[in-house]
Amino acid sequence: MDPICSNELSRKMATSVGIMAMVLAITGTAYPAIYTYNVTSEGVIAEVMVGIFRATATVEDVSISTSIDCSEFDYAQYFSGDTDDSTCENALRAKCAAAQGLAIAGILAIATAIGLSALWNRSGLTAVASFIGSMSCVAVWAIFAQEVGAQFSASSGDCGISSLEPSFGASFFCFIVASVLSIIVSIISITSGASPSGYTSI
Repeated sequence: MDPICSNELSRKMATSVGIMAMVLAITGTAYPAIYTYNVTSEGVIAEVMVGIFRATATVEDVSISTSIDCSEFDYAQYFSGDTDDSTCENALRAKCAAAQGLAIAGILAIATAIGLSALWNRSGLTAVASFIGSMSCVAVWAIFAQEVGAQFSASSGDCGISSLEPSFGASFFCFIVASVLSIIVSIISITSGASPSGYTSI
C-alpha cells in the first residue's frame, strides 16, 4: 500500500477510535454508576448509585439525585462508631476529588488527541495526548477498584467501602474500555510513521 494512503488510513483509524474513547469517558463521568449498593432502613430498600459527580438513590421507583461535593460528602454516616471515621473519611474525600480531576483531565487529553490526529496530523503528539488520557482513565477506575474492595479502616491503610457490599456499575467499565481504546490510539499513532505530506510527524 502507498505509504501516504497507509498513513491517512491510520490517521482516520486513530481519530475514530479516539472519538469512541472520548464518548465512553464522557459517559463514565456523567452517568452516576461507578458503583452501586443497597441500603435498608425500616424494611425499605434503597438502591444507591454513585458516580463521579452525582449520586442517585432510588426507593420504590422514586429517584433522588444529588451532586457530589467531595469536601462535604458524609462518608462516616455509613460507618458510625468506627474509631477510624475521621481519618478514613478524609482519605475517601481525597480519592473523590482526585477521581473528579482525573476524569476531566482524561476527557481533555483524549479530545486533544482527536484534534491533533484529525486536524493537524501530528502522530507523535497524538500518541502522547492519548497516552495521558488513557492513564487518567486508568487512575479513575483504579481509585474506585481499590475503594470498593477495601475496608473502612485506617489501621489497615485501606479506607474503602467494602462493608457496604457495593457492585461495579456501567460507568466503571466505561473508564476501563476508554483507557484501552486510548492506548490503541497511541499505538496506531506511533506506528503510523510519516505524515501524508511526507515528513515525520511530531
